[in-house]
Amino acid sequence: STITSLPKRVLDVGTQSHECIKLHISNNEIARYVALSHCWGAGVAGQTRTTKENLLSRKENIQPEELPLNFLEAISIARELGVQYLWIDSLCIIQDDIQDWQVESANMASIYNNAFLVIGANCAGSSDAGFMAAKGDAVPNYFIAEVENDDGSLSKVYARESMPHYDVVGPESYYTEQGPLSNRGWALQEQLLSRRMVHFENIELFWECRTLMGCECLELQNANEYKVTMEQEIGSGSFKSWHTLVNQYHLRKLTFDSDFLPALSGVITYLQQFGAGDCVAGIWKKNTRFPA
Repeated sequence: STITSLPKRVLDVGTQSHECIKLHISNNEIARYVALSHCWGAGVAGQTRTTKENLLSRKENIQPEELPLNFLEAISIARELGVQYLWIDSLCIIQDDIQDWQVESANMASIYNNAFLVIGANCAGSSDAGFMAAKGDAVPNYFIAEVENDDGSLSKVYARESMPHYDVVGPESYYTEQGPLSNRGWALQEQLLSRRMVHFENIELFWECRTLMGCECLELQNANEYKVTMEQEIGSGSFKSWHTLVNQYHLRKLTFDSDFLPALSGVITYLQQFGAGDCVAGIWKKNTRFPA
């Protein structure tokens, strides 16, 4: 289990028996929290962002009708898991405070790495699209037989065509056609830094942790070695995995060009724990040869 210090701000989502939504200012409390990785899209309008103007009212109460569907679904998941706190970037960072944004964006490594679980709204192109709706009819099911259970009841057996499983982790697969989130620049480090992440894709769920990559239909149950391999390579002075990661990152989209380095800052901070050394504008000093 992951129980660490809370980020500077989190949403207090209450419990299933006592529902509430408000912005909680942490005083280094030790508690579990869930984080959301998502596409903003047009769904993150003015009232969905925390600003200097609404910061105080956010700490008092946030009405559910103020929030887009993705946020409400993430709140529902946190409550189901018995986790009281949820981190969502647009609500937990003061969006019109440049200093706060710079500080919190630099903390992305710890925010996503310390989360008990990261929810990936992979299939949602905007915050109001939703990601939990059942999409089982995306792959045709065929009735095969009806069998009798031990208690005399009947169960129907269906078969479906085998689905292609794109790796949603790994060197080449950090850019996939799985869903809108896979094209978002910021989401790359959110995925890479997460200890545990559940991906809500169009057809099924994917689970990712440091040791396993698995899918809901059980066709994919692979060892997830990419993160550990990168850490080991960095520790031995090799930057091969980093180069692959940056190449894939170039294929992703950013709303603002100025986010290019900030959206990788969390990964850089994380890799420095393994001996990567100093990094200047995305270039590692250890990986640079200067003429004598």
